[in-house]
Amino acid sequence: MEWGLYEGRNRHRTYRITRTQAKCYLKRYPDLVRRYKTKWWDARNHWYKKGWKMKRNPKCSNNKVQKNLAEGPRHVAHHYAKFRCVGDTWITRLSSDQNSIYKTKKPKAEDFEKVANYGIARKKAPNRWIKCSGKFWRKDVAQHMRKQCMCEAKPRREPYRCAKEGQWCRSCKGVIFYGLYKKNGKALDLEDMMSKNYRWKEKKNKSNFKCDNKGMGGNPNRGYYKQCICDDVGFVNMKKIKADERFNRQAEEVRRNKRRLRLMAIQRRRRLQQEKERRERL
Repeated sequence: MEWGLYEGRNRHRTYRITRTQAKCYLKRYPDLVRRYKTKWWDARNHWYKKGWKMKRNPKCSNNKVQKNLAEGPRHVAHHYAKFRCVGDTWITRLSSDQNSIYKTKKPKAEDFEKVANYGIARKKAPNRWIKCSGKFWRKDVAQHMRKQCMCEAKPRREPYRCAKEGQWCRSCKGVIFYGLYKKNGKALDLEDMMSKNYRWKEKKNKSNFKCDNKGMGGNPNRGYYKQCICDDVGFVNMKKIKADERFNRQAEEVRRNKRRLRLMAIQRRRRLQQEKERRERL
């Protein structure tokens, strides 16, 4: 028992979960929200005592912005290597094998769920390069053992509906997309809405914005109820959209010029034909 405390062993009957996973676990189940409100630490204790018996899922779900949230902390660097991270950083053992010391051959890095049963340390990542050593965490989680550093991304929001037609879109600093609200009785997300006609507008501050045809500069879907979706996480590649719009404007200008030249040619042939008939009458 004393050796287990020295190694920082997991004292629970299931695997450890992180702070971010505890928050996702709390948001996933309404009964936990009603009971614990925003207390993620109580939700984590619920997982250790009852949640794993109920076969609940404590891990975060992937979204359209981040594709690797369900994996949890991921290996980013070996011991004494430098790395960068946006979110939480962890230092753990490289392997759960007791022989993974520096005198032996380097084993393969194991995932967080296995090595978290031993000593671990967490710290919020600063905006700079970090050296994977106990000096940054001010703690040696496993003496004489090979170690690794992991990075756990902070969940980002997806593009969300900030207002329906006629309402105010509040505190959106990014790009507002205006388009169809429902199709076949189902509310559309950003990708489905952009498959139809839509309009967009960039906002560089968090001032309120009226979601209507006047504010967006036109009516993209006449006769249908519309919505405004705020993209403040850079989900949509605006450079591509602007380039496509420039290309479409140029193509439309070329079509108009061709039509104008075609009409001018028709008018010229008509004038020549009229001139020929007038000469024949004379």
